[in-house]
Amino acid sequence: MKPVEIIRTVYPRLPEILDEETLASVATLESKEREFITREGSPRHQYLKAIYLKGLNYLRHTRFNPGKLPRQMRIRLTEELGFFKDLANTRSVDSGEKSRIISEIREFTGISPYNRSIRTQVETWIQQGIACREGDILAIINASIEYFRIIESELPPFQVVCSIAEGALAKADRQLQKEFAACLDPKDVEKLNELLQQKGQQTPLDFFKQDIASPSPKGILFELERIKEFAKFPIPASVLQKLSRRKIEYFSRFAERCHASEIRQFETEQKKIIMTCYLYTRQTQLLDSAADLFIRIWEKTCASAGLHADTYRQARATVQEDHWKVLQDLLTYICNYESDHELVKKIRNYRTPEQYREILESVGKGISWKECFHRKLGNHYGALRRFLPEWYKVMPMISTTSDDSVLRAIRFIIENATSNASKLPAKGIPTDFLSPEWKRRSIVTHAWDRRIASVLKAPYELGVADAIVRSLKNGTMSIKNAGRYSPMINHLIPKKEFFSNYSEYLEELECPQNPFEYYAPLKEKLSDPLSLFDREYKQIHKKFRVNRNGTLSYCRPPSQKIPISVEKTRSVLHSYITPVTILDVLLDCHRLTGFLNVFRPITGRQNMNDHERILGLLATLYAYGCNCGPTQAEQATGFRKQAIHYIRRHYTGTGQLTEAASILVDAYASTNVARILGDPGIFMTDSMRFPTLKNSLTARHHFRYGGGKSILLYQHVTSNCICFFTKALLCSVSEAIHMLDGILKHRSGLEPTINICDNAGKSDRVFGLAYLLNIEIWARIRSKQNLKLWKASKKDSYENISPAVAGSVRWDYIDKSWPDMMWVLGSIMKGTVDPSLIAQRFVDQ
Repeated sequence: MKPVEIIRTVYPRLPEILDEETLASVATLESKEREFITREGSPRHQYLKAIYLKGLNYLRHTRFNPGKLPRQMRIRLTEELGFFKDLANTRSVDSGEKSRIISEIREFTGISPYNRSIRTQVETWIQQGIACREGDILAIINASIEYFRIIESELPPFQVVCSIAEGALAKADRQLQKEFAACLDPKDVEKLNELLQQKGQQTPLDFFKQDIASPSPKGILFELERIKEFAKFPIPASVLQKLSRRKIEYFSRFAERCHASEIRQFETEQKKIIMTCYLYTRQTQLLDSAADLFIRIWEKTCASAGLHADTYRQARATVQEDHWKVLQDLLTYICNYESDHELVKKIRNYRTPEQYREILESVGKGISWKECFHRKLGNHYGALRRFLPEWYKVMPMISTTSDDSVLRAIRFIIENATSNASKLPAKGIPTDFLSPEWKRRSIVTHAWDRRIASVLKAPYELGVADAIVRSLKNGTMSIKNAGRYSPMINHLIPKKEFFSNYSEYLEELECPQNPFEYYAPLKEKLSDPLSLFDREYKQIHKKFRVNRNGTLSYCRPPSQKIPISVEKTRSVLHSYITPVTILDVLLDCHRLTGFLNVFRPITGRQNMNDHERILGLLATLYAYGCNCGPTQAEQATGFRKQAIHYIRRHYTGTGQLTEAASILVDAYASTNVARILGDPGIFMTDSMRFPTLKNSLTARHHFRYGGGKSILLYQHVTSNCICFFTKALLCSVSEAIHMLDGILKHRSGLEPTINICDNAGKSDRVFGLAYLLNIEIWARIRSKQNLKLWKASKKDSYENISPAVAGSVRWDYIDKSWPDMMWVLGSIMKGTVDPSLIAQRFVDQ
């Protein structure tokens, strides 16, 4: 399988220091090239022809002087031609001679110079192709650079390429806006206009754009009210089907970052497509948020009931300890007194009848932890009942399996439950989905034939709520038109489209149609090391051993101390570093890379000059990048905090931040320092805990830390200490399932295929999915973990490591599931679904 495609954002260039593989590819002359170069001219002329020929082949342009190319490349070409190395010191060339050399090279290679007709051809290709499906300007720039190579044309300057991509995207957007507006029904247009009309203190759009409510009955009722309001604004699904998912997200971002008053200033056709796409994306967000709130409230309720049950159990243990002495004394009397008369007399005198009754009452009141837990859950039924009826009516839940008993139960509750009744009709009520504990508490059956006699409403509805939460998590139930909670098949490439072009997709993935061709080499790769481990077990059992319980463990290697010479070098280097402000660093980076130029107004109109924009961007990046806030940034920079808020909303979109980070990462990767420090293809992932608001939907108590609720920021960091991707996670989720998102989403020119992580990244399912995506995971595995081995075939037998072998790999499962695996893999590579969503469903099931 080919490596994961990483989108490049930097104009083709050669780094100052070339590795051996790159040097061989850019400085090795083929026979035809050598014949063309040595056909005529002096050694200097031939050397210049070689320089511009190889430079044109790699860079796809000739806007450079020989001295600007890496010295390794120049020396290698002189060696290839058999000339003295002094020619490599040629720094520049006369314009006339350069023009003649380039004309000869163009005639030899067939690469045409950039001109107006080629620009028109590229613009037309972008406008009719990728710009109709993609709104990310980075991807369009990359595609245009690649298309210049396909049509064998020289690349114009990078600013011209950006101008071509932006112009083609603008034309494609205008064309889509016209076609979209023509397909809209007049009634739909009228409803879209109502979104921007002032009603009281806010517009309907402002009402939909409010933050997600806190996880409480009042909060979930507010979200359900917004979902009901969405029903008043129908979304033309048939028209939206003509747009790709990324294009819908692209248009909806305009509405997300602009107020209603600003959107009113847009052109009519632009407003229609922006508002429709926003309605579609916001509806999915609200449905997902309502589901998250429901799950969060239920989990919070269960946690509260569990804490109450734990407290009760501790109290019961204290009572039992207090009466343990009484039981011990009574048993001692029974064992030591043979006379019944003396025994009865001793027991009578030990405690008074009143004291015995108190002990009996305190001991007899005890119930089990499970009983205490469910009783406490029942006490929360009144609070849950505040939103449960509205939830049943508003949320469009569907079943993804043939079992629809939960949906039938919801319909039964809606039709039969009343606020005053404590029981539900027994006839026709679904009960198959209930867990044994909820079934025992909610259903009363006849003793003689086990038929349902009556159903208690409170425990039955609690059992329904528990079943809904479990079903939403494992995917057996979904929410129509939602995002994460929609059916998994909605996130994949349409089935008909994928399997009708099955061969083409497999060719693109570089996977065989027959799964046996894929895993046949893996059998040997698995079998041979196990055989070697078994043969040499006695020699290495002190490091790798099989425990008595059949698990595998290993000993850690001894830690290494930092040499004194390294410490001295560190102190010397530190003395040469001059302290500077972060603003000076950002400004110097902009002068070298121009990364601040990517921050342009999302609306397309800029109300300030470039000098003010640069100052505002520096203050904004300082405020939010250093996490000091707009108020502190105003004191440090003098830029008003209201303007900082404006810059953040209108200039720093996700795509622009990603592009800026990519430019800085690629610029750093081309320096000598990056080459010395290490391979940027290897990166690390880990999370950091950050405190958050108490009532935040994403706030959780972390099991390892105190100090209130918090979230986790999961970061992907290169070996050069550059963080290129960050994602906010709940404290309770598995970090492993989110490892793969950063590789597929980050926009740098690097191609990382190795991920180093801690023990939190160890997951069999994620290991398997990463292997299919050609991503190698190096996870830290603790020595005392219950590790197991798997053999390639049932016929394989081992003498020393047999207790640690859990079983054999089921290759027949791979044969059966291969087409579906390719379907999921193709969807991930096309960007229609995130790996974390796929891995999440694997974990929950």
